[in-house]
Amino acid sequence: MALYEVRPFLLLIVLVASCTGQVGEADVPDAHSVDDAGVDRDAGHVTDAGPIDSGPIDAGAPDAGPLDAGTPDAGTIVIPDAGPIFQVVVAAGWGGRRVRSCDDGLTWGANLQEANESQDDWHRSYTPKSLTFGAGKFVFLTGWGTASTAWVTSDGTTWSPNVLSTSYGGVGFSDGRFVLVGNRNIGGANATAAGWAVQPMSAASMYDRAAAAFDGIWAAGSDGNVQVRRTGQSTWQAVGGCVGTRHTSIGFTGGFAAGNGRLLSVGDDGDVCVTSAQTGLNEGNGSLGVAARGPVVFDGTRFLAATGARLVRSTDGLTWTTQLLPAGVRFELVTRSRTGRLIGVASNGLGAWFSDDDGASWTRASNFPAGNGLLYLASGELSACP
Repeated sequence: MALYEVRPFLLLIVLVASCTGQVGEADVPDAHSVDDAGVDRDAGHVTDAGPIDSGPIDAGAPDAGPLDAGTPDAGTIVIPDAGPIFQVVVAAGWGGRRVRSCDDGLTWGANLQEANESQDDWHRSYTPKSLTFGAGKFVFLTGWGTASTAWVTSDGTTWSPNVLSTSYGGVGFSDGRFVLVGNRNIGGANATAAGWAVQPMSAASMYDRAAAAFDGIWAAGSDGNVQVRRTGQSTWQAVGGCVGTRHTSIGFTGGFAAGNGRLLSVGDDGDVCVTSAQTGLNEGNGSLGVAARGPVVFDGTRFLAATGARLVRSTDGLTWTTQLLPAGVRFELVTRSRTGRLIGVASNGLGAWFSDDDGASWTRASNFPAGNGLLYLASGELSACP
């Protein structure tokens, strides 16, 4: 099985294969349960070469006036304006829906979707699979049982669709590259104006219902199985010792998260399998204490997950604390922006909240637009967000 490496703008896409999500897959899912050096120098021309004046030399005495010993003017040092930085948050979900905030979750707009949620039977080109941020770009991966599309934006508003050759399990940002972990065919592509060109890469994973890539480690899982591939390794290794049901359906609950030297594989029922990012070995099992309702994320210090009425947190994935959300505040997707603000979005696609005191109190965004249900949430800094 061949691998392909991608270097889009600085984007690389690595794909990982499995036996599921194949084009033409006919299984029909249950109803939705959740509530990508010449320089021309002009030397000029001498036009008047008239005679030199040979008159007497003026021998007048030079001006010997006093020297001005004043302090020379060093001028003003002007530092170029780097322009504004926007704290952008993007939510993505069913039917290829994308909606974004340019002001750190206060207001929302640019509400786009490819189809109504009722048309998304989990085997469409717009079926949501993954969302990530890196290198000044958001990449939203859609498509399952059909060719995937990597939607790319550098302003949160205008999205460029890149249709791929097969379907993939997830997208992540790893060591300065975007990485796609995919289905049967492993490949990647350089993002160009004309499209994506596939290049060879290395060995593929066996699983792909859920897949992700982080600095130092990539992960793939399906129906209870987990594999990881670490930096410097050319092969994938199975992770043993995980308990509970994990990475079923199309892998949109629980999933993978990495931070503090650990990779978490989070199961549908909230079971957490902790793997060392250095060795790829199981370090134990934990539990969210409740069924997973959305992805687990790492906020730079802790792992976070929202389960509707509560927020759960952990530094190691083994021990979790629970914080109940106030009445009227209910969401299943959560992220922490670069400013430290927590942003939560309801999976039914109808509301968003933010907190500046680490979750003690919450304010509802006043204008969150209606649309399809949402599955993924990510934040990042952009230089433009119209």
